[in-house]
Amino acid sequence: MTNAGLVNYYGYDYLGNALGGEVSFNDFFLDKDADGEYTRRIAPNQPIYTAAYVEDKFLFKDIIFRIGLRVDRYDANTKTLKDSYSLYEAVTASEFGREIPGAVSGDAIVY
Repeated sequence: MTNAGLVNYYGYDYLGNALGGEVSFNDFFLDKDADGEYTRRIAPNQPIYTAAYVEDKFLFKDIIFRIGLRVDRYDANTKTLKDSYSLYEAVTASEFGREIPGAVSGDAIVY
């Protein structure tokens, strides 16, 4: 493993062997080998796809109604930041604990 970032793997070790067993998000930060070194195992994405569509057509006098319901769901099983501009939990101006200028609303985020 290099620190230069030249070697990347996802769901496999650096030799191309598939990782055995389940790997959770926290395993990347917590799992260590016998020598006390972090293993940095990364689980592959296991996306979830869901789709549904229902439609009905009916007539009312001279008007034709086509009413439908559509449900889509896609979950790529990836962790994302709540706020892409902050690495830590965001604090609003009212929670910050200082005097707020008149032009700043209380729910503004302090970076």
